Amino acid sequence: MKKELYAGKSFYIILGLCVLITGFGAARALRGRINAENTTTVSESTEFDWANQTELVTEKANIEATNIPDHRETTTAENFVTTEENTAEHPYVGSFSLPLGTQIIKDYSNGEMVKSKTMNDWRVHDGIDFKGEKGASVHAIQNGVVLSCEDDALWGTVVTIDHGKGMVARYCGLDENTKLLPETYVEKNQVIGKLGTIPIESADGYHLHLEISVSDKIDDPLAVMNKAG
Repeated sequence: MKKELYAGKSFYIILGLCVLITGFGAARALRGRINAENTTTVSESTEFDWANQTELVTEKANIEATNIPDHRETTTAENFVTTEENTAEHPYVGSFSLPLGTQIIKDYSNGEMVKSKTMNDWRVHDGIDFKGEKGASVHAIQNGVVLSCEDDALWGTVVTIDHGKGMVARYCGLDENTKLLPETYVEKNQVIGKLGTIPIESADGYHLHLEISVSDKIDDPLAVMNKAG
């Protein structure tokens, strides 16, 4: 009886030890697998090169995207005008509005003497004469700031506007009721007054006499406005 009981207990003891050994082995194997996975992750994090990642991101950012509409406006060199380009030798770059119609009755004389019907003599003509009807609207050729609005005994009411980068325009022969205060901002094609008379050129009929100077030098208005020819 004692031998059989001892043998029975031994069987269960051995069985229990086998279970424990098996469980311990499985747990160790599982722990080893988890450690292996963690070791790989840490290893990748340790070897992660942020400098190279930055270069990678920068490189990707420079790759041209396809099939994606791009609504950005492109800016080219021609959109910029330097002061050196805007001189009497080089006409202004840009779009200008004519001040009064398209009919010219007397051109810029470029220093040459021309006959004055009103004064009955020969003299230079430093501007362009645009024909119009009395009371017709006179427009600013470009954005600018009013320098003065004065009544002149020879040229009638004269509005002088600074159009920027050294360009100044004199609008001669406006109606005496034209009132523009100095430092008033005007926009391109804005009406600055009505057409009146020019005493010194009265024999030529109603017209606007437009003079333009660039860097204090009188120049051909049509050339400056890129409308010559």
